Amino acid sequence: MQSIKTAIICSAGRGSRLGHTIPKACVEVGGKSLMQWQLEALEDIRNVVVVLGYRKNFIIDEILTHRNNVTLVINHEWENTNTAYSLSMGCELFDGSVLTIDGDTLFTKDDVNQMVNHEMAIGVTTPMSDEGVFVDINEKNEVLGFTRERNTGLEWSGMSVMPATAYRGRQNCFVYQIIEKFLPVYAQHIDLIEVDTPNDLQRAREWIKRFG
Repeated sequence: MQSIKTAIICSAGRGSRLGHTIPKACVEVGGKSLMQWQLEALEDIRNVVVVLGYRKNFIIDEILTHRNNVTLVINHEWENTNTAYSLSMGCELFDGSVLTIDGDTLFTKDDVNQMVNHEMAIGVTTPMSDEGVFVDINEKNEVLGFTRERNTGLEWSGMSVMPATAYRGRQNCFVYQIIEKFLPVYAQHIDLIEVDTPNDLQRAREWIKRFG
């Protein structure tokens, strides 16, 4: 039985590395927008929160095309803040543990189901780039630390299940730096792909064919 009832998607940033003028959440992959793929994967989650900033009305229109019971939070300081700040805004609305998601990622319902069966978990995946945030794990399959210095063979996916209170306080730092305070935390292996660059987008379009 799922214990986590709230998911927070952080989609406030511009995502300039992708080279599009539309928000990354609205970029098409396999005939659907990233946002549509995410909302479909989260269809069994009662509370879905999306934190918006750049071209927010564009994303709102896309969201409401696919789901109307979504809580929208606007980060008016999106140009000067980062994901952790947006996440803290969403976490101010709910108590208990929440599933946190980067707005530029693709994942499946199976991934969501695996994550929400834990009160605390860090989603890890096969390395997606050489510039990621990698994790060290122990024999209990727990994350012991994060590193940008070396490829450990496992990369943090940007997805986590943590207490909402952990992220509060409008912290303008990296999300993993907040999670570090709670380690060790269970490492849940998931099948997720990030869409941050044109090459990522091409890989995502190949990835999605597996589910067509």
